[in-house]
Amino acid sequence: MTNPFTVYKQRKYTIILKNGVFFFLSICLVFYLEQLKFFSFGEGLFWLSYNAFLVVAFSLLNFSELSYLRKLFELLNYFHTSESHSLDFVNLNLQTFVFPLNLNDENFEVFGKLQPATYLGGDIINHARDRDGNYWFAVGDASGHDLNSHLFSMMILNQMNYLVNLAKTPKEMNAMMNQVLKERIQSYPIPVNSYASLGLLKADPNGNFQHYGLHPNFLLYRADKKDIEIIETSGHFIGIEVSNAFHSNSKEEQNNRNFSMNKGDILFCFTDGLFEQRNRERKYFGYRLYEFIRTEDKSNFPLFAKKLFDAVKAFAGKKQIDDDMTILIIRKK
Repeated sequence: MTNPFTVYKQRKYTIILKNGVFFFLSICLVFYLEQLKFFSFGEGLFWLSYNAFLVVAFSLLNFSELSYLRKLFELLNYFHTSESHSLDFVNLNLQTFVFPLNLNDENFEVFGKLQPATYLGGDIINHARDRDGNYWFAVGDASGHDLNSHLFSMMILNQMNYLVNLAKTPKEMNAMMNQVLKERIQSYPIPVNSYASLGLLKADPNGNFQHYGLHPNFLLYRADKKDIEIIETSGHFIGIEVSNAFHSNSKEEQNNRNFSMNKGDILFCFTDGLFEQRNRERKYFGYRLYEFIRTEDKSNFPLFAKKLFDAVKAFAGKKQIDDDMTILIIRKK
C-alpha cells in the first residue's frame, strides 16, 4: 500500500489549501444567505444542518487521504493486537522462511535461534557450504531495530550466499561485501549510515576454522576439559562508512584468525543482545551468559537455547526485551 505519511508529506500544502479555501467559501456562503434573509443566526436547526453539511463535504473532499489513514489504522491494529503472539509469529516466519534450517550432517550439528526486540529485527545467522565442501558460518547484528536494519541484514545474508564460492577467506568476503556497498552508494546515494558487526567463519570438515570480523567474542566449550575457551574476534564492520576508528591497525587484528574444534567441542556465537539485557537495577546479564554456557546441559540445542532465552528474559524482569537476541551453536562431530 502507499505509505500514508509519504502521501501527506507530498500533498500537505495542497490538502491545507483546498480545505482552507473550502472553509472560507462556506463561511462566505453563510453570511450571503443570512443577508438574503434565508435564515437567522439564532436558528439552531440551520446550524445543525450546516455542521452536517461540513462533515459530509470535508469527507468527500478528503476521501483519498482518509482512505490512506484507514489502511494505516488497520495496519497498526494488526501489529498491536496480541503483541506477544505477533512477535512470536514474526520470529517463527523469519527463522522458517528467511534464515537457513538447522544443520546436522556427518561433520557438524548447527542450531540457530533468534528473538527480535521488535517486529523486524536486525540480527542475522547463516550457514552454507561452498563447492569445495567447506562450511561457512555467520552471526551478525545490524545497527538499529527498524526496517532499515532488517533490510541491511538481509543484504548481508544475500551477499554471503552469493560470495561463498568466490571468497577464499572470511576476510576476503568481508572486503567484498564492503566493496559492493561502496559501488551501490556511488550509483544510488544512501542517506542512512547503516553498519553491522558480523562474525564470519570458514571451516573444513575436520574442524579447522578461520574467522574474521568485528563482533562479540565466541565461546568454545572444550568437551575434554569441560570448560570454556574464549575465541577473540577482530576485523572490520560491514558498513556504508567503514571507518578505521572501529578497529586497530595492527597486522595481527587485520588478518584471519584460526582455531580448531575437536570431536564433541561446541562453539557458541551470539549477538550482544544476549549479555547486554539489563534488569530493573540496570545491571547487565553479562557474565551469567558465560556461566550458563559452562554449566547447563548442552545435549539438546533447542532446549538449551530456550532455557537460555528464558533465563535472560527472567533476569530482565520485563515483558519486552531491549535488544534482539541471537545465538548460533556449532558442535563438531
